[in-house]
Amino acid sequence: MIIEVLFPEVCNLYGDLGNIEYISRSLEASGETCEVINTDLYTRPAFADRDDIDLIYMGPVTEKGQVRVIESLKPYKDRLMQMIEGGQRFFMTGNAMEVFGKYIECEEGGPRIECLGIFPFMTKQRMMNRTSSFWVGQYGETDVVGYKSQFTHIYPEDTGSFKSLFKTEKGEGINPGFKDEGIREAGFAGTYLLGPLFVLNPVLMKEYLAEMGYKDIKPLYEETAVEAYNKRLAEYREPGRSYKY
Repeated sequence: MIIEVLFPEVCNLYGDLGNIEYISRSLEASGETCEVINTDLYTRPAFADRDDIDLIYMGPVTEKGQVRVIESLKPYKDRLMQMIEGGQRFFMTGNAMEVFGKYIECEEGGPRIECLGIFPFMTKQRMMNRTSSFWVGQYGETDVVGYKSQFTHIYPEDTGSFKSLFKTEKGEGINPGFKDEGIREAGFAGTYLLGPLFVLNPVLMKEYLAEMGYKDIKPLYEETAVEAYNKRLAEYREPGRSYKY
């Protein structure tokens, strides 16, 4: 497998680069090879010239870093659109998916940040209204747990045609008025869930890799990881337990 990690020097909040560490080490422990390409803000991305990249990943970033990321990706907008339409796998965590929308509306009176405009949604930033919470839901038939720490939410132009990544059982969706979580369009997947998500959800990682053609991957430390995953599920589903901290 070949994975390109975009801008790890800034897109590295909440330990979410652990997602790639867990994938790569699980693949290698299962007898597969895994090449990780770390692309910084000033380097031409590998995806611009190569068609053999299996997964393009980007993690959470600060608001200033988000602007830098948008500027770095703008020259490749057409290429990104072509890849998304062709089914190229992308996985975005935290606020990384926001840069693929139309714009970010900052605090009242603040600037409007133009994004890549690939997907028809906008982002509202409300820095004085941060929420921290846990989340429980499903990816198909697979239970998923995760954490959220955010003061931004995405708002689709057409909620009826918007394709979510996860179904929500307990917690908030992509915004307080939309139940389901994340976005999935062709091979593109984005979610506000943190964790690192694949470390918290070894069953999800195994299923996601199987979708990519890696069908017999055993998650690293599988027994312990699955035991912890099941314990979180049970705790988060306790009756009367609020999902907000």
